[in-house]
Amino acid sequence: MDAYRKISARLPQLILVSNVVICIAPAGAADEAAQFPNRPVRMIVPSTPGGSVDTLARAVSAHLSERWTQQVVVDNRSGAGGIIAAELVAHAAPDGYTLIMATVASMATNVSLKRNLPYSPAGDFAPIAQVAAQQLVLIVHPGAAVKTVAELIQLAKAKPVQLTFASAGSGTGGHRSGELFKLLTGTDMSHVPYDETQP
Repeated sequence: MDAYRKISARLPQLILVSNVVICIAPAGAADEAAQFPNRPVRMIVPSTPGGSVDTLARAVSAHLSERWTQQVVVDNRSGAGGIIAAELVAHAAPDGYTLIMATVASMATNVSLKRNLPYSPAGDFAPIAQVAAQQLVLIVHPGAAVKTVAELIQLAKAKPVQLTFASAGSGTGGHRSGELFKLLTGTDMSHVPYDETQP
């Protein structure tokens, strides 16, 4: 039960690292900003089509297209934990016509996981708005025969490394949450990262 309380106390932090934010390369000339947008805007999405971030980006782009009376085109650039998408936006013209539906991976996690990022989250982007926050849940296969978190911890301690937990990839929120769970509970489970694929 103590491990459950420790994890519950950390849930706000786990939720915080699962936020999705729209960012932009810092703006250029003021006179062009006054007429913005006068041509289509591209929204880069660091995931495959059909996933949660993509679905969210498409809803936001439809709303912006209607509001701005200019097309906002979703451009999926998945891979490398968001690095491919973030690098593209960081090196785009700083005119406001290239946005990124940024995730915690591309704007925060990669700084601690990757050396020599080809962009600076703090220097190359200006946040526009937080669009969503994602809740994280713990789900266990019915065949595991555990009904509570305490029972899961007990089983994991009885079978070190034999239990697995899955995530959408190394460094993702699911991976980090699983590692935090292991750390707080003194268990050792094996991580199984899945590559991003279309649902």
